[in-house]
Amino acid sequence: YKELNMSLSLETHTASIVLTYSVDAGLCTVFDLESALSCFISQTEKCRHLLESTQEDSPPKNSMLNTAICV
Repeated sequence: YKELNMSLSLETHTASIVLTYSVDAGLCTVFDLESALSCFISQTEKCRHLLESTQEDSPPKNSMLNTAICV
């Protein structure tokens, strides 16, 4: 598979942070897709940890991390 894009954005209507990971799945195997999903999950956990550590230093907020994968 080929990684195309990874981005963070903010949904203002839900006050959610959205992590999007896009890959080109043309001619790829199930193993390739599993590898892409593994990388995506790893990045999601890093972002979640960063958000949680940031929130410890500031007043509580109702922020959430939403994830999406585009294939």
